[in-house]
Amino acid sequence: MRIGLTGTTGFVGTALLPFMSSLGHELRTIRHQEETTSLDGLDAIVHLGGLAHRIGDEAPSPEAFDRANHLYSRALAEQARNAGIRRFVFVSTINVVAKNKGILTPDMPVNPLSPYGESKARAEQAILSVNEIGPVVLRPPLVYGPNAKANIASLTRLALSPWPLPFGLVNNRRSMVGLSNLVEAISFLVTAPQVEGKVFHVTDAREISLREIVSTIRQSVGMAERLYPVPIWMMQGALNAMGRSHMADQLFGDLVVDGSALNKAGWTPRHDPRHDLAAMALSFRA
Repeated sequence: MRIGLTGTTGFVGTALLPFMSSLGHELRTIRHQEETTSLDGLDAIVHLGGLAHRIGDEAPSPEAFDRANHLYSRALAEQARNAGIRRFVFVSTINVVAKNKGILTPDMPVNPLSPYGESKARAEQAILSVNEIGPVVLRPPLVYGPNAKANIASLTRLALSPWPLPFGLVNNRRSMVGLSNLVEAISFLVTAPQVEGKVFHVTDAREISLREIVSTIRQSVGMAERLYPVPIWMMQGALNAMGRSHMADQLFGDLVVDGSALNKAGWTPRHDPRHDLAAMALSFRA
């Protein structure tokens, strides 16, 4: 197939590009927000590009998120329709529904956690409304793997430090998706039958705890685990006192995502979480 890709210089894009090329696809890079890029002759588009989620002083304004993630995506979908594209895979984010309680399913109401999620939700709606392009939405939770960015990168650096860590009792349930599984899921949706107009969540085959994440990272590079059984309430209290309750939720809370709809469509994750956790640890150590 002839496939156009946005976001090819990002964390996911740099892994997706060689993977899809290895399958024999003819690939064309679409420069994000570059209106002169031609889509003529393409069979499909995978839209990864956009303004990434950031917090604190580096957080873009809601208007910047909307321009980059919603308005550009809407324009690209309309351009794809005019070019006769028949499959448009939009890689969104679980943030779109993450404010809901309980297990996060693809059919639950949109309830974003942040302006970033709001912009992605609007982009989803705009893309799904262009029926002619065979739109498909894929929502990953936290993505990890070699050269990961943001919070998971900070956690990896902490795990690779020589210090003992207080996570021996943190057996929470977190849905994540390894980079290897994610690129295979995206590739599957480019050619899968009867997925048009649908929203899918993509996860690894099982949830994982903070304790297992840190333990696996350390084992992968030959380090001793050195995880001590500090009560979770003590660590939560300390973080809350420092005004970092959001960090406490991320580290110790549950986030369970239902990826069964994608499994029923014909895709199952091949790699256990330990596969990409080990690869991530080795990339940071190198």
